[in-house]
Amino acid sequence: MHTAWVLAFVAYTGQETRIMMNSTVGSIKQSDVERTMNKFTVYVLTMLLILTLNLAIIGGFWQSDSIDSTQELSMKQKEKDSHYYIEFNYDSYSEGFFTFVRYLQLLSLMLPTSLFVTVEVVKALIAYFIVNDAQLISLKQSRAT
Repeated sequence: MHTAWVLAFVAYTGQETRIMMNSTVGSIKQSDVERTMNKFTVYVLTMLLILTLNLAIIGGFWQSDSIDSTQELSMKQKEKDSHYYIEFNYDSYSEGFFTFVRYLQLLSLMLPTSLFVTVEVVKALIAYFIVNDAQLISLKQSRAT
């Protein structure tokens, strides 16, 4: 004897369900201007670090040479100096590090932060004008297309 009818419920929860297939990570959308600005920023940052490192190395060498030549003078100067408690006797490595930080701070103005701000303001203005443009409204759907 065969069964006349069967009531069943099947639920598949694997990786090939519609929800799992559509849950991919979306791509980041960037304009050509943003990609160009990002490349430009990486180039400028690389040049900034190379220039700062070179200046720090040169400052370290200059400091080590000037310490040797002015050591006798500084001993005589200490005796006359009223600010004997402020000593700036760093070794050449410390002076190179301090020079690196100083030049990094001074040359960080090379990074175009105002360019990024300007591009974001322009994008906001363009979006505003697109939303409020009467010629972009569809008469059939009575909304912007």
